[in-house]
Formats: sequence, C-alpha cells, structure tokens
Amino acid sequence: MKIEKKLHNRIIDTIKIVRSVLLVLLVASIFSCNKEEVKKENKKPEITGTPSSSVIAGEEYMFQPSATDADGDELTFRVSNPPNWVSFNEATGAFTGTPTEADVGTARGITISVTDGVASASLKVFNITVIPSNQPQVEIIIRTEENLHSPDDVTTLINRAVENGITIISVGAKQDEDTSIKSGAAFYNSAIAPIAAGYESFDVLADLIPKAHQAGIKVRAWLPQFHDQVAFDKNAAWQMMKLENGNVVPVSGKEYFVNPLHPDVQAYELSIIEEVLKNYDMDEIVLDWIRFDNYNMDVGDFTRTAYNNQFGYDPITINFATDNAKRTEWNDWREQGLANYFGKVRDLVNAIKPNVKLGVYVLSPEWREVGQNPSLFKDYIDNISPMAYYDDWGYSPDWVYRSGGILSTTYQKVGDVPIMPAFDTDYPLDVFEDIFDALEADYPTVYAISFFEYGEWNESKFNNLKNIRDNLGFPK
Repeated sequence: MKIEKKLHNRIIDTIKIVRSVLLVLLVASIFSCNKEEVKKENKKPEITGTPSSSVIAGEEYMFQPSATDADGDELTFRVSNPPNWVSFNEATGAFTGTPTEADVGTARGITISVTDGVASASLKVFNITVIPSNQPQVEIIIRTEENLHSPDDVTTLINRAVENGITIISVGAKQDEDTSIKSGAAFYNSAIAPIAAGYESFDVLADLIPKAHQAGIKVRAWLPQFHDQVAFDKNAAWQMMKLENGNVVPVSGKEYFVNPLHPDVQAYELSIIEEVLKNYDMDEIVLDWIRFDNYNMDVGDFTRTAYNNQFGYDPITINFATDNAKRTEWNDWREQGLANYFGKVRDLVNAIKPNVKLGVYVLSPEWREVGQNPSLFKDYIDNISPMAYYDDWGYSPDWVYRSGGILSTTYQKVGDVPIMPAFDTDYPLDVFEDIFDALEADYPTVYAISFFEYGEWNESKFNNLKNIRDNLGFPK
C-alpha cells in the first residue's frame, strides 16, 4: 500500500514537472513568436521633394530628395528611367547633370524611390524637358477669373501655349483685383483663404500644374499679397490707412489694401504661401502688390506707434506733398520694412521647397512713393519682373529701355538678378522691334519676356503673339 502510494506520488510529481516544463516552453515559444513579430514590424521610409520639370541645354540640373526612416534603417535610393545625361547617387539620392543640345526633348516616366531593404517609397513620376539654349523663354500671365473655369479651359490654354512657343505660365492662385470676386480669394483648395465663387469644386493649381509640366511648360504660382479685400474685411486693424485731407481713413472703395508692415497681416499672407508650397508642385512662386500707393500710406495705429517709437515723431505730421528730409526718412523706413518681408518669404521657401524659385512683379524703381526698392530685397529673389506697360503709365515706348526708364533703373538696382520684363500683347510691331533690339544690346540679364492680358487669353491674343514671333522672333 505504501509502495503504491509512493509510486502514485512520484507519478503526480512527474506530471507536475512535465506540466511546468511544458508551460515554460509554451511561454518561451509565445515570447519568441511575439519577439519575432515585433522584429518583423517595419515602418516604411518616407521621401519628399519636387524635381524641376525643365532645364536649358548647357545648364546644370540639380535635385536632392529628402528621405527619413522612423526605424533608423540605412536607406538606399533608386531611380528608374533617368535620362542618359544624369548622374545618380544611390547613397544620397542626388540627381544631377548637364544636358547638351543633343539631349533636347522630354525624358518621361522618371521615378526616384528609397528603400530600407524591406519597404520602399517613391516620389511622383515626373518628366524633364531639355530646352534648347537658344530657345526664347516666354511667359504669359493668366488672370484666373477671366480664363480658367474648368479642366477643359486649362487644356485649351496649354495647347495654345504650346502652339505659340510659351515656356512659362504664371497663373493666379489668388485673386488680384476687386471685381465680382474679392481680391484675396483663392482659386485652389485653400483651408485659409475663402475659395472664389465658382471654384469650390475646381482646383486650378491641381489641374493646371501637371498638364503644363506634361507639355514641358514651367508654372509660376502668382500670389498677390497686400491688395487683399478678404484680409481687409477680416480685421479692421489690418486695413491700410492713408492721410487724406487731414483725416486718417482706410484705403478702400474701388481697391482694398492691407498694411504690409503689420506682423499679423504678414503672418496671414505667409500662411497662404506656405499652404501653396506644401500642396502643389509649381516651379516658382511669384509675388505681387508688395507696395504702397503713395507716401501717405500706411498711417494706421500700429505703423504710427512703431515709427514714433523709433524716430520720436508721428508720421502724420510729415508733409507728404513735398520732398523733405522727414519724408525721405519715412520712405526709407517703409522700404526697409517691405524688404524685410521678402526675407521672410525667402526663408519660408527655403525651409519648405528650396528648389522652388522666388520672383516678383514690380513697378518702376523711379516711383519712390510706392516704397519698392529692389536694391534692398534683390538678395532674396531669383528673378524680377518690371511691369513695362508704358502706355498704361502715359509714357512713350522708349521709356521701357532708355536711361532712367523702367529697365534701366531696375537693372541698376538689382545688378545680376535675372530680369523678365512684362508687356501687353497689342503694341505695334515696330515698337516691339525697338524694345527687343534694346534688350539684346543693352540688358544682358534679361532672360525671358512676359506678356500680360487683363481679360481673356482668347485666340485673338494668341494671334498677337504669333504675329510677333513670326515677324520678329522673341528675344533670346
């Protein structure tokens, strides 16, 4: 009986030991499986960047994507369908090269990707068009409300641009004038500015940019700044104020302006630029309306306080009607304030998409009253477009190129900054001939010309360009 009991106890003990061992093995197995599962989890790398869609033969093309990996894994870059003139660095993703005239044409379907050895991520497929070095660079400026109301309108515009040798389209991303659409309304899917009426389901930038790039045309997103009724209505403290008949009143009525020196106004406009940079693959940002209209602006509370704190007197005590030391001091201060804003835009572009260029439309530097001094902001921009609409300002055609005229004074202010003067399309051929001859003879930094149309770019307007091209050729 005792033997049986001992045997029974041993069997029970053995079962307990076996059960414990099995339990340990089971736990170890589960832990090992979980560990293996954890080990197998891998976070996909991320890659960002916007390669330029074109390059002129003989000029260097450079693109550097950015890539990150949350796991800290070593990354390797890959490229598919690169043109034969490109060198590609698999360690850094640097995509560089200098095409020749023999490479003129479009390389399509290029893809740059990055992998951590397990997962990969890719940029959008892109094309690169090599433009002949002797091909003129020609821009058309598109007022969106007059031209683009549907994808079909965009397609028609692109086709006409290609037929007429247009290489750059500047498209209004934001309303520039006060019409049935308020200045400052957006023509793209903005979360900041109200979307212009009729464009709630049509994002002009999203539709136009890829179509233009497919056709080898660069896109400049045209962003007017301080001519902005939306911002004017948003906050009374933001409104541009002027001294008129002894009274301080808003600049409003036919046109609405906001104070370009007010930090909150600047922050608002910068947020729109940031939104466009982050969401669209344009080649350039081109600014406009960074100015005042006269010496008697802005004299709002913020500006008066800031100026009084620095100089010890209220700017509304200045005699703005005559040239005097105080008016000069006031204008120098305003000019520097606008130049500082250019610096903020430059920093923003560099932080988000450093390969995107920054340009600006300007009035003639001889008009000191508007507060635009290109010599103060030339280091922040990649190109400058003086608006050479001589007939709009009541000048003779030679004002465009003569000493003291708009090109001469702009060139003196900006030095080697590339210049793209803007013209109307309907000047007589002999006027264009004189202008083009002067550009080629006297202005070596003019790299392109631009044509503006306030209304619709219809067939008649494109025929004007065809007439110029066929009879004179565009300057190179």
